[in-house]
Amino acid sequence: MHLKEIFRKKRYSIERDRFPRKLGLLDLTFLGIGAIIGAGIFVITGQAAALYAGPGIVLSFLLGAVVIGISALVYAELCSAYPLSGSAYSYTYATLGEVVAWLVGWNLLVEYGIATSAVATGWSGYLRTFLEQNFGFTLPKMLSGAYNPSAGTFIDLFAFLGTLAVFILLTLGIKKSATVNTFIVFLKILTLVLFLIFGITHVDFKNLE
Repeated sequence: MHLKEIFRKKRYSIERDRFPRKLGLLDLTFLGIGAIIGAGIFVITGQAAALYAGPGIVLSFLLGAVVIGISALVYAELCSAYPLSGSAYSYTYATLGEVVAWLVGWNLLVEYGIATSAVATGWSGYLRTFLEQNFGFTLPKMLSGAYNPSAGTFIDLFAFLGTLAVFILLTLGIKKSATVNTFIVFLKILTLVLFLIFGITHVDFKNLE
């Protein structure tokens, strides 16, 4: 295989892009917000503030906002120049070549796999705690954690069911998925806004000294 073939670029045409365009401005906006403000904010933030960063987590959020803003601008430019399906894979294929796009594609698969596992596990933990504290319902230990025979856990049932539910939703089509995503992102933003409103009165600014 010649070096030229490895770095060959694919020529795209909007007319040849056969995927139907069913998402409107509102759908795309909420998809973007949902990607930027991930569910991890409910899973990792508390642990990071309590165990590691402390008040410094404010600076972490500010730095993260700058990085995310730059990434968002890059995606905005690319999707305007290449209004095609395929996201980063298609953009990379059209600009940097096949081998780089191949690496990006596998990187995305690994990234989304790890992120999905982390969020599903965190969601499962919150759900188990909620059911135990409010309804006295406790899962058998073997169904309440990842595979670890020495700890007596074999499968995280709630994480599996949550992931399965999302999978089934995706099979119903992009429009239904986007509608559910819009609703969930709206609830997520509402939750964060209410948290800020009610939490601001309990801030101890001495912790920032």
